[in-house]
Amino acid sequence: MRRGSILITAGVVVALLAGCAAPTPEVAPDVATELQNQVVLVAEGAASGDHQAALDTLDDLQADLDEAEAASSVQPERVETIQSAIDVVRADLETLIAADEAEQAAQEAAEQAAEEAAQEAANTPEPVVTPEEPVGPGNSGNKGPGKDKGKNKDKE
Repeated sequence: MRRGSILITAGVVVALLAGCAAPTPEVAPDVATELQNQVVLVAEGAASGDHQAALDTLDDLQADLDEAEAASSVQPERVETIQSAIDVVRADLETLIAADEAEQAAQEAAEQAAEEAAQEAANTPEPVVTPEEPVGPGNSGNKGPGKDKGKNKDKE
C-alpha cells in the first residue's frame, strides 16, 4: 500500500494545487492560502499512510470550498476545477481506505485462525503409547493342551 500512498500524494498535490494555486482574481488571497494549507495536510496524511486522516482533511477542504463559493471568494470556474480535483482524490482515498480495511480484516482472520489452531493443539490429548508385546512362539512356551485341545474329549 505504500506505493499507493505515494501515488495518491502526487495526485493530491498536482490536482489540488492546480485548483488552489496562488491568489488570482479567481480566488481571494486568504482563501487561496487556506485551501493550499489544507491540500498540504491531505498530501501529508496520504503520504504517511493515514488515509482516513487525509480523507477527513479533504472533508474540511470541501467545507472551506463550499463556504468560499457561497461567499463568492472563488469564481465558479475555479470552484469547478477544485471540485473535480477533490472528487478524484476522494475516490482514490476511499479506494485506499477500503484496501486498508480489507488488509486489516485478512490479518485479523489469520490471527484468529492461528489462535484457534493453538487452542485446538492445546486441547488435543497426547497420544497414548502402549508397549508392544513380545513376539515369540505360539503360546509363549506354554505346554498346555495346545493342538490337542478338544480332541478325544469323549474318550475319557
